[in-house]
Amino acid sequence: MPNHNHNRPQHGSALLTVMVVMGVVGFAMLPMVWLALQQPQSVRVSCNRMRAKAIAEAGISLAFQKLSTNFDLRNDPSAFPSATYAGGSYTTTVTSLTSTTATIACVGVYQGVAAQ
Repeated sequence: MPNHNHNRPQHGSALLTVMVVMGVVGFAMLPMVWLALQQPQSVRVSCNRMRAKAIAEAGISLAFQKLSTNFDLRNDPSAFPSATYAGGSYTTTVTSLTSTTATIACVGVYQGVAAQ
């Protein structure tokens, strides 16, 4: 004959325990799922930033080439117009410091992401 103990108030406690544990585990996994969903966007922005930096470096290279040929261009902003390059664009700024030195700054933009 089966042994039924009707005085035990634990009917369904195992199910409740499993449900609580599953809820806690599920709630703890939400940040990991969110990070996993954000990863492709983060990689895309990083790649676009690298492309923008390469575009900016191309603008600096062109400005350096122009200044190497004619250093007097350092005082002529129209010699360094904004331009498109490799699917992006760049804006170059040349600042004359002395009669023999200048700084070149360039901002490259690729798909809305800018880099210097």
